[in-house]
Amino acid sequence: MIAAKNAVMDSFGIKIDDLIVEQVLRNGTADISKPYLDCIATAAKRYVADIFATLRKYEYNPDLMRLYIVGGEVAKLLALQVWPRAKPRTVQSCGLKRRAVRLALSGILATMPRIA
Repeated sequence: MIAAKNAVMDSFGIKIDDLIVEQVLRNGTADISKPYLDCIATAAKRYVADIFATLRKYEYNPDLMRLYIVGGEVAKLLALQVWPRAKPRTVQSCGLKRRAVRLALSGILATMPRIA
C-alpha cells in the first residue's frame, strides 16, 4: 500500500487516501479517474514483480511449487490479477492460517529423516 501511495505522490504530487488504495487493491477498481487507477495498478504490479524476483532468488519455480498466501496485504493484490503464471492459494482466516502453518510444518517434518 505504501508503494502505491508513494507512486501517486511521485506522479501527481498529491497524497491519496489509504481507503482509496485499499479499495483498488481489494476490488481492482475505485471511484477515481483512470490515471490514478493506472498508477496504483502499475505500482502493485511492480510490487508483485519484486516479490517474485525475490522468490526466484530462493529457487521458487511456479511450475514445480504451489504458492500459499496467508492473509496480509499481498492477498489484496489478487483482485488486480497481477500474479505471473502462479496460481496462489490464499488462506484468509486466523484458524485457517494456523492450520496452513501446521500443514506446511507437517509436510516439512515428514520429509526429514528420523534419527533413531
